[in-house]
Amino acid sequence: MKTLGIVGWMILLAPGLTFAGNEVGNGGGAWVCRNSQDEVRWIQLVDLFEAEHEPGLPQMDLPGDPIQITSQILERLHRVNRDLSVPIAEELARLRNFTSTNVEFTHEVLRVVDDSLYRVIPETTGRCGRRDVIRYEQVVNYRSSSQVVVQEDLFRALSALDQAALVFHEAVYADRRRRRSEADSVISRRMVGLLFAGISDEELAQGLAPWATPFIRQPEFVRVEPGTFLMGSPAEPSQHVTP
Repeated sequence: MKTLGIVGWMILLAPGLTFAGNEVGNGGGAWVCRNSQDEVRWIQLVDLFEAEHEPGLPQMDLPGDPIQITSQILERLHRVNRDLSVPIAEELARLRNFTSTNVEFTHEVLRVVDDSLYRVIPETTGRCGRRDVIRYEQVVNYRSSSQVVVQEDLFRALSALDQAALVFHEAVYADRRRRRSEADSVISRRMVGLLFAGISDEELAQGLAPWATPFIRQPEFVRVEPGTFLMGSPAEPSQHVTP
């Protein structure tokens, strides 16, 4: 069976929607423009906005729904860097046991998580009216390792590409928090921005290289009950075993 056979289960984003997360509050956000009636006029995931406006990467134009787009991106990642794709795919697979009871859609405003450390703030010109306001808003938050809260209005307002990028953000960030104890989402956002950029595989591999060092798992130990294990040589020489 091929490693990416798990793409078949994918992806998280069927209408039930599931996301990754291992600490309360860890979630993804977007830049949102609202008019005076508080209606969303423009919205973009922070990961994609930063990639497009800071390093100036062209955004990929992929057809299909979020599930199809996410599958294509995972295949691409596996093609350019297996060391990164396998743990991220494992993180996605780990979440398939989530059920709809783990996900709560809400129309309430989610608490902004102080781990975004966003670097570029969009201007209103070309996106909003003169009196409209752009601000950072939380799209996903967590109450526990398995309870996900999604701001429904913002999520539905995202494009299919942004929804797929949000899936990758959650998977990449959960993996890096778990394996590398990262306390903010800066590197995860940069990785997602690269994955969704319209660049060659060679350029993608080069861009991901600083974060592609394979993770070395810590050794696991098994408890040995007292009296069940003996170590050493028999006292009598006649009982010694020689090769």
